Amino acid sequence: MFSVGNTAVAYSITCSGGQCISSFTAFVETRNNQIIGLDGFRYPLDLQGWLGVELEFGTIYDYKPYTWTMDFPNLGYKEDNKNMMFLVEFGPRIIGYGTILLAFIVSYHMRAWSHFFLRVFAVAACVYIVSVFLVFSYDGMLDFFASTYDLNANGMFETNEYTHELNVINQKIVRDTGRTFYPITEIFISLFLSLVFLSIFSAYRYIKLKVMKKD
Repeated sequence: MFSVGNTAVAYSITCSGGQCISSFTAFVETRNNQIIGLDGFRYPLDLQGWLGVELEFGTIYDYKPYTWTMDFPNLGYKEDNKNMMFLVEFGPRIIGYGTILLAFIVSYHMRAWSHFFLRVFAVAACVYIVSVFLVFSYDGMLDFFASTYDLNANGMFETNEYTHELNVINQKIVRDTGRTFYPITEIFISLFLSLVFLSIFSAYRYIKLKVMKKD
């Protein structure tokens, strides 16, 4: 059994210690060299888009992906940087958890202020400024890391410059639209976090005072 047609091959290149490894995966569907699904046998005479009819025959099925690798000496590819990729991969999580921790700490230090809503807006302002600064710093870090792969500094990525790490960085830059709207969404996130933590601290102080009065 066989079928005739085009199929995509996804690939990545990683380099370390003067050696590079190219990994290939065939019989898959890709978008921007990222695997989005399996390729397979589909109805070859699908005329629904043209004539409004669909001629179905045979049985559709997915191909089994096939992966292979090739080793070769590094002739100019950028070496892997695990510390850099750690920041690329986990930077958003670090910012997210750091924002929550910051809201907790600032709320704790402002828990004794007399006006509750004044405390809410003060904490939210501190959290907002720091978190937005960190997000824009992360964006700048991605652009800087991507530029380090432009080995000949011509403003374009040549074949010998495009590695798996660069692909990950580019995907972070292009696909993460959440950072674009972060200055707006963070307003509500900061207010919510400050309201939650300050409510907890206020309730704790209220209960503590009640207990002390009874004693």
